[in-house]
Order: sequence, then C-alpha cells, then structure tokens
Amino acid sequence: TIGREDIGDKDARMAVTLVFRLKHVTPDVWQKIEQRLQNDGDPGTGANEMSAWGYKEMQQYPAVNKERVKMRGLNIGRQNDETALVNSLQIFGIDGLDPASRQEAFDIGQKELPHVVEYIRKLYPEFSGVELDGTAPELYVRETRHIQGEYRLTIIDVLENRDQWDRIAFGAYPVDIQRISPNDSGAVVCDPVQYAIPFRSIVPLKVDGLLVVGRSASFDTLPHGSARVIPVGMATGEAAGVAAKIAIDSGKTFREMASSRDDVAKMQAMLNEQGMELKPFQVKPYPFMKHKAYPGLKVAVSLGIAVGGYDHKHFALDDPSNAQRMVNVMYRVKKKYPSFAKGDPANAIAGLDTPEKLPLTLQQASYTIARTAGLQVSREAAQSELIRRGLLRQETVDFIGDTNRLTNGESYMMLKDLTDAIGRN
Repeated sequence: TIGREDIGDKDARMAVTLVFRLKHVTPDVWQKIEQRLQNDGDPGTGANEMSAWGYKEMQQYPAVNKERVKMRGLNIGRQNDETALVNSLQIFGIDGLDPASRQEAFDIGQKELPHVVEYIRKLYPEFSGVELDGTAPELYVRETRHIQGEYRLTIIDVLENRDQWDRIAFGAYPVDIQRISPNDSGAVVCDPVQYAIPFRSIVPLKVDGLLVVGRSASFDTLPHGSARVIPVGMATGEAAGVAAKIAIDSGKTFREMASSRDDVAKMQAMLNEQGMELKPFQVKPYPFMKHKAYPGLKVAVSLGIAVGGYDHKHFALDDPSNAQRMVNVMYRVKKKYPSFAKGDPANAIAGLDTPEKLPLTLQQASYTIARTAGLQVSREAAQSELIRRGLLRQETVDFIGDTNRLTNGESYMMLKDLTDAIGRN
C-alpha cells in the first residue's frame, strides 16, 4: 500500500523534512539552550549535552509558503564542531518515490529556511548569533510504501503490546503520526511499553529472495508511526543478516523459514548470542482495555478516528459525544469503505445549529449512519432500518446507557457493528 491507503487515504502521507544545520552554536549558546529547556516545565521539552527538544512556539512560525510548509517545535542534535542539526521543517505534498517531487521539496525548503532562521534568531536570544550553514543531502522521508508481507503489523498489535512467536525485534516508540498537511495537527495514537516485530513482517508476500527492513516493512500506516524509527530498523536489519546466513547454509527460502518454528528459533538463538534479548514477554493490560466499550475503541483506533496521546487519556470513552463528531467518524468510514458509504454524512446535520454542541442521541447517531450509507429514511425510522439491515445490533442498543446522551465509547460500539456488517458483505 502507498501512504495511508490502508485507512482509505491513498494520496495522503506524512510530511517530509529537510534537516538543516546551524553554525556558531558555541558551548555558551548550548548552555543557554539547556537552561531554557530544562526549566521549561513542559514534560515534552528537555535538553542534555547533545540533544534538545522543545521551542514549541515555532509551531506559530508564519510560513512564506503557507500551502506547503509548517514548522514544528525544534528538535536539535548538537554536533562536535559548534554546529547543530535541526529536524523541524515539514514539507507537504511530496511523493518520496518521485525524484522530481523530492527535488521540489529541496527547492521549497531552501527558499523557506532563511526566513525560518531569521524568525528563530528574533524569537530566542540564545540563537541571535547563529546562521544557516546548509541542509542535509537527502530528505527525511517518513512514509512511502508499506509492503504486504507474510504478516502485517497492526495498530492493535502496538496498542496491546503484543508479543509474536517469531519476534526479531521490539518497538516502544510512541505512535507518532506527523502532519499530512499544514492544517493537520498530527497525533500520538498511543504510547506502547513494548511490542514485537515478527520475522514474517520483513518477508514480502510475492517476492522471493528479499527481506524488507525499516519504514517500508509490512506495517500498516498507523503502527508504522512507531515501527518506522531507526532503532527498529537497525534491529530488523541485524535479524535480516542472520536470516540470510541461515538461508544460505540451509538452502531454504525466507518464506519457508517464516513458517518454521525451528528455523525461527535458530535465528533467535543466534541473535541472542550477538547481544539481543529476544525473550517472550507480557505487558499488563492498560485500564482502558477493561472498559466495556473497548471492542469499539479498537475499531476506532484502527480507522484513525480515536487517538489516546502519551497517557491514553484522550480516548475519553466515557466523555459525551456530539452530533458533529459522529459525522466526522462517518467521514472516516466513507474514506475506508467508499463502495458502502454512498451518501454524505453531513446531510444528517443539515439544518441543525451548532451540531458540535448538540449531545449525540441514539436517533441522531443512527440517522448519521443511515445517511452515510445512502439510505433515504427519516431520522425517526433510521434505527429500526439499521437493525433490519444488520448494520446495528439490538444488543448494542441495549448496551447504551442514556439514548439521549451517547458517550464516545457507545458511538464506537455502533461503529463496530457497522464495520462488522461491511466486512461480512
């Protein structure tokens, strides 16, 4: 799949970044950077001898090329020659598989960077003497292909900190979905403790003699937000080397090895001998996983609808939903399942004032689903029609506590009924 195709958004992919270098970052300058960020008080901000992350005010930088460029907070890597690398300039609408598009990103970035550096100099006194000293020779491309492998890592694998029998590496980085446009804010879907990368996820389904490691391995787009990071790529790369050695010695294909517990155990033993720690593990379930609406939340997370943030509190299963939010949920369904969703969800709130402030009723939620499906029914008849068509279960209706004020979790359980029905058909 390409970009976010697996959740119905093929033309969207995370921003690319042109990393740039600042000079005159003296020890005195770095000391001031550390002092500012260590005293910031924001848990997402900090600094040490070699790295600094923060300066979130840079998100308000007024881009010259507003349609294609956005700054995030400064992510700074100190070098040993009084320079620093900054990974913060996001460029949108770039196809990392197209050389012409990649060159366009360089052109856009190099035109924007003098303005960025001048803004930094004016905003922060410690940077007043720094100057732009060049850009990286290659773009930081976060997302292009996601291969189809013998196993596709899912966002639920990451959310639930799942182990895999054929583990070759572990991931633990937050599921960091970077912006896909200047109007997007990005999201942290969840923050895993530890999950396993299976050997099957680096074995392509239809290509023999090849292993794919790094960001293009067999990961869905959402878990790729975590599994794309360099440490996972390094670990899977080491595992690929061991797999190649075993394949050569045994005369087996990677596909044969991927289905053999003996071959995988041999691979894991060699990796452990080389210093890895590929032992089975189990992580205690998060409290929200015991919530009665958790089955619905899993569907919402898989579609990119629900995000929990670093502490998972943003899932907010017991918070009240509203009429506008249900429309937003159905637009995601429409993208994922266009052949089913032939109607416009917004028709369900036509004529309603401030739908974002209106509590979501069961009647309104049912009507929104019906209009998304293109059903020409009244608001009053929508619920019974959905039940008749198998798009809503009576058990879910009975599950709802207050039919005049649905929670996020209850709306997600309706979403689960709907996607289950679409899957059956």
